[in-house]
Amino acid sequence: MSKKERIFLRVTSDKKELWEQRAKKQGLTLTGLITYRMDNCETIPPKTHEQNVVDSMKENYLINTFLQSPDLSDKTKNIIVKEMKKYV
Repeated sequence: MSKKERIFLRVTSDKKELWEQRAKKQGLTLTGLITYRMDNCETIPPKTHEQNVVDSMKENYLINTFLQSPDLSDKTKNIIVKEMKKYV
């Protein structure tokens, strides 16, 4: 018999309720559903460089739109750039 270890997951209460409902529909406990999902998950292939570039461009679209907007003042644009530098 395999040794079982306890793990802790932090989720919002509505997410927990949703997963409990899904488990109940499948006739499982919440632990049973999570274990089943973990045992049957497929490995996700690593992203290619091109995929990473495309994803980055999508994420930065909103910021780029702000920076190119003539409606924003230069002061506001400088604040946006200053904040972005904290995360780069």
